[in-house]
Amino acid sequence: MFIIPLSQLPSVFSQGTSTGAATQQNSVPFVDVLRESIANMKELRAKSDQDSVDLALGNMDDLHTMGINATKAAAATTFTTQLATRAISAYNEIIRMQI
Repeated sequence: MFIIPLSQLPSVFSQGTSTGAATQQNSVPFVDVLRESIANMKELRAKSDQDSVDLALGNMDDLHTMGINATKAAAATTFTTQLATRAISAYNEIIRMQI
């Protein structure tokens, strides 16, 4: 078993910033992240639903794939729900700020 030394791993932070904060060039708008998350969730839910139909019709050869796809769909749903909840929470905090 070969262990990779830590000195050869790439740096997490870019060398141009000292704080590690994302620069304007590398940032992605939140609305794009949310749209991508929703699209991914819909795609995974559709695949999971199709697996359920295939299982009911007897067309499913491997049951573990269905379980994996169902777990992926559940994780995507949880992620998207948490993302939306935190966005709403952040919006509410901004609204409560006094100027």
